[in-house]
Amino acid sequence: MGNLCCTPSQGSPAKNFHKTSFEGRTSIVSDSNPRYHPDPKRNNVDVVRGRGPKPVRTRVVVAQYSYMARDANDVTFHKGDTMEVLDDSDGDWLKVRHLTTNNIGYIPENYVAEESAVQSKDWFMENVSRKEADKLLMNNANSRGTYLVRPSEHNPEGYSLSVKDWDDQRGYHVKHYKIKPLDNGGFYISTNNVYPTLSALVEAYARITSLLKLPNFAKQSQIVET
Repeated sequence: MGNLCCTPSQGSPAKNFHKTSFEGRTSIVSDSNPRYHPDPKRNNVDVVRGRGPKPVRTRVVVAQYSYMARDANDVTFHKGDTMEVLDDSDGDWLKVRHLTTNNIGYIPENYVAEESAVQSKDWFMENVSRKEADKLLMNNANSRGTYLVRPSEHNPEGYSLSVKDWDDQRGYHVKHYKIKPLDNGGFYISTNNVYPTLSALVEAYARITSLLKLPNFAKQSQIVET
């Protein structure tokens, strides 16, 4: 609002500022400044339409793997740690602030995922096939209801929900459910229940069935050394 403190230049129209009170409150108004507009809910009272600073959105990433600093400029972190991104202009490396230790330095970008991205979820397996999902879930360490979500092998925009189950005839086995995308956004397994995001769908089914359990194994994914 720099115009309020400056003397109008010669030849510019003078701005007449005055104060007016309404219900015990005082507002500065202007007779000619276009940034001031009458409030239709108040009789003959002008109010300031400010242009406050836009909030800055903090970018936070979650560690998908542990990393040990290789020199003094790196930051050590463990799987699940969260870090604020300070600078992402250095190619495959991010300058971050560790939100627990407050250490500042560089980390390899392919070790982390956006906090809001499905890649940051323990149940999401980006590079796991149907056959590999069967093998992982059938491990004796995983009980009935253990699940994972992976990209569909047939639909590039879809996913698959793989769940370890049990019945009298087949014993332990893995069921695979297709998660289909909608053209206008959203995902579903059954058209009766559509969810805005993949995370919302998985969390809803976990609540509804009460059988789904987080996987008891580390993410299987190739890590590219940088």
